[in-house]
Amino acid sequence: MHIKRFIEVTGLPRSSVRFYERKGLLAPQASSKANGYREYGQAQVERAMAIRFAQRVGFSLKEVKSLIDAWDKGHLDQASRRAAIVEKHAEVEEKIAALSAMQAYLNLIVVWIDSGETGPKPMFGNAR
Repeated sequence: MHIKRFIEVTGLPRSSVRFYERKGLLAPQASSKANGYREYGQAQVERAMAIRFAQRVGFSLKEVKSLIDAWDKGHLDQASRRAAIVEKHAEVEEKIAALSAMQAYLNLIVVWIDSGETGPKPMFGNAR
């Protein structure tokens, strides 16, 4: 499929597709015709979707590239995949804890404002 269809299928903007190509994350096949068009197959669609998912759950493009390179070379065994996921899971847990603390603090600030800003202003870190 040509890039227009690839964009429709993956939901990626053209600029992201080109960026992923420059970074070596996507590698479309050259068209068999002399028109210079790139051809994308189902494998590239699946890879693009995997890249998007990995970014959404917190993997950097550098991490994604490293994993893709290892996968392509056959070096990404089950233990390696598990280790990458476990590490990312721990990072997500840390972010959740930080966001929960921020949410509790913001709730205290809203209550303080709603009470006419009477009493001491809540301090971050004292949110419960």
